[in-house]
Amino acid sequence: MKKNDINALIVYVIMLAIAIVTGLVFIRPTFDQYGYTVPLNNGFAFILLSVLGSILFNAFIIELGHVVGAKIGGYDIYSICVLWFSLKRRKGKMRFRIANFDGLTGETKVSPKDVSKSNPKPAIYMPMLFLLIEVVALIVIISVATVFQDATNSWPWWKAFSIVFMSAAFMIFVYQIFPAQLDNKNDGYLFGILTNQTNKEAYNNMLLSEYKLAIGEEVGETPIYDNVTDFTSRINDITLYKRLEALDYDGVIEICEKTIACEKDVSDRVFYTAVANKVSMLIMGDKLEDAKNYWISQKLDTKKNIMACYNAPCIRAYSLVSAFIDGSEIETKHTLDKVDSIIRATPTNKRAVEDKLIDVVFEIIVKGRPEWDFRDYQDATEEAPENDSDEA
Repeated sequence: MKKNDINALIVYVIMLAIAIVTGLVFIRPTFDQYGYTVPLNNGFAFILLSVLGSILFNAFIIELGHVVGAKIGGYDIYSICVLWFSLKRRKGKMRFRIANFDGLTGETKVSPKDVSKSNPKPAIYMPMLFLLIEVVALIVIISVATVFQDATNSWPWWKAFSIVFMSAAFMIFVYQIFPAQLDNKNDGYLFGILTNQTNKEAYNNMLLSEYKLAIGEEVGETPIYDNVTDFTSRINDITLYKRLEALDYDGVIEICEKTIACEKDVSDRVFYTAVANKVSMLIMGDKLEDAKNYWISQKLDTKKNIMACYNAPCIRAYSLVSAFIDGSEIETKHTLDKVDSIIRATPTNKRAVEDKLIDVVFEIIVKGRPEWDFRDYQDATEEAPENDSDEA
């Protein structure tokens, strides 16, 4: 198990402990004493609505903090996502979309107004401040409810409702401030990175490059990091996708190998994507024997995740593996069936390149397997309808 997976497991255990203690120590006594007066006449429905409401409210609070902090720090905001409900700037207007996100409950995407002066730290502080204000307000409600609660009023349930909200706030707070890399982006890890001006400028350059890619502008040269983490892999991806667009197979493999060499320092998702890219580049670059040997050498878990085709690089790799290494017409066609949905789910700034690459992959397969009938798949690689997903 990788370090970031262990960190995530620790955090989830802490969050689970908070939920259990909340339920057994604080909520259960209220039900034991006042259960016959529970709102909606259904304890399960009351708790379920309280939990859902607390998750939605705290997700909103976190992203509101990111938005306010980004404005204070000198950033323009072009995408706000709260639990898949997203507002994305297009042609000067914010438009609603359903989108994926990199975070526990949402993600706010920004672009620096000035690479050297924009300060990302307020966007880290403000969500914590908002959560603190929420907790103080909930403590006041709980205190008042404790004094006035009895069987003739609703104060016991206001108290229970507030305790559930505060529990959710604490769980999100633990995740957000944890000072290490987790399975999703969190502010504590980001704060540890942004300890000096050099890292701040590198981070701002990455944000600016991602924004330019998202709106289709040309991105200048960006550094390629040998020491790859989930953070630096995002910077390396900028050059990687420029090389992918140019069909520079060897250049892409060079970047992928840097990530693969740092397997212990990156998340599984980043590692599997790097392996998938390398496999597909070897086959597309007419190095089938090298690709076959490399694919065979991979661990079973790596193969299974790539075969699941959860993103565009994986579907590129596995369709080529199925066609030229496994020689399976059925599996190749089964993989091609997933193309449209995968392209739709590809982040906006990568979609055009991945769409182009899928076309190239399809042409290679059709040419390399002339005995197979692909008439039903001629439309499989057409450009997918526009959708603003933001997670690979």
